[in-house]
Formats: sequence, C-alpha cells, structure tokens
Amino acid sequence: MATVGWCTLPGGVDEYLARRRQARADSASASSGGARRGDTRAGRRELARLEREVDKLVRREDELHAELAEHATDADRVMALDATLREARTRREKLEENWMGLAHELEGTDPA
Repeated sequence: MATVGWCTLPGGVDEYLARRRQARADSASASSGGARRGDTRAGRRELARLEREVDKLVRREDELHAELAEHATDADRVMALDATLREARTRREKLEENWMGLAHELEGTDPA
C-alpha cells in the first residue's frame, strides 16, 4: 500500500500511475474544451465583424442606386457607378458566403 500526500492507494504504484494517467487525460480534455470556447468566442467576433462589413456594403449599394437614379442621363457616370456597384455587390456576396461558412462551423461548437 502506498501513501500519496493525504490519500492512501490500496493498489500501490499501479493505482497511482492509473490515477495520474486519468488526471492527464482529464486535463487534456478540459484544455481542449477551453480552446473550443476560445475559438467560439473568436468566431463570434469574426461573425460580428463580417455582419458590420455586410451592413456597410448594403448601405453603399443603396447610395450607389440613388446616385444611379440621380445621374441617369449621364452615360459615362452611370457606367462608372455601375462598375462600382458591381464591385460592392461582389464583395458583399463574398462576405456573406464567409459569414455563412463560419456560422455553420460554429453551429457545431457552440456550447450555448
């Protein structure tokens, strides 16, 4: 029989080693859970950032539509605004795809 600290181990060294392995395994699983929570928090912050960017681009698209209506008789201006609008729309769609992918990833790791 071995005595470790304040506890007595009837199984001796073998029990001590088994408990030590279990404690390490428990510690490893707890730390990986913390990493997931940290990853989830970072992921949520990234989702919020993407949402803000999408909102900005939606507002920009609205502004461009208004400018298109205002300058409807100026063909050169309309072409330039249309190109800018297409770029904004493409960027917004890419951000929305990124948002959807990240949201899908976080869906499986969200502890709440």
